Amino acid sequence: MFFIRVFASALRLSKTWLVWNIWEFGTMREISTAKIEKLIAKLDKNEAVSIRDLENTLGIEGKKKYEELWAKEKARREILKHKPQVIKDYDELIKQADFANNKYLKSKINQPNPTKNYEAVINLHRKIVNEYATLAEWFDRLPSTTSADAEGVARLITSRSEYKKIENIKLADKEDIKRGLLSDELVRLKKEQEARENTPEAIANKEKLKLMLAKLKTTTRF
Repeated sequence: MFFIRVFASALRLSKTWLVWNIWEFGTMREISTAKIEKLIAKLDKNEAVSIRDLENTLGIEGKKKYEELWAKEKARREILKHKPQVIKDYDELIKQADFANNKYLKSKINQPNPTKNYEAVINLHRKIVNEYATLAEWFDRLPSTTSADAEGVARLITSRSEYKKIENIKLADKEDIKRGLLSDELVRLKKEQEARENTPEAIANKEKLKLMLAKLKTTTRF
């Protein structure tokens, strides 16, 4: 009878806590962080993660997002296969600006400041992006982030310049896209879980559980 009373008391103290955790870890939580981490680990080892694996983990919406991103990446690759004339013009203009800049740095006395050359480069960059939106893929940065100097103007992603920004250069493959989607979902789930665990109700329930366990230790004898 003693153990029955203790068990009933424990159930009353922890009822809310149990309901909370059943909701958190039970059937309502369809996506497992452990499962996502396992798939990311497979990708890191260059092992295959199928579309079925992705759909089972991220759902139909996750599969759709993957297909959209891969279609966008394929379109980007197609764009970069052939250099349009306007991009060739930009390439030539920035080479002229760099040439003027090098002459200026070697002999500032007899050479004009190359700022105007780089301003012309920026103006052409803006014109290209405004008139041909798809050609923005050719540049390593947006017009709004440029400045009229060697380091500040946009470089073509095919450029060998030391000033080229590399973070937007790499062409993504299917595995990169899968890894990105899985990583984003993992971060979202962990933030969601952390937010739930830090609510006043969750903290209060944890304290109730601690008291319940402490009471069981002091009252139970073997």
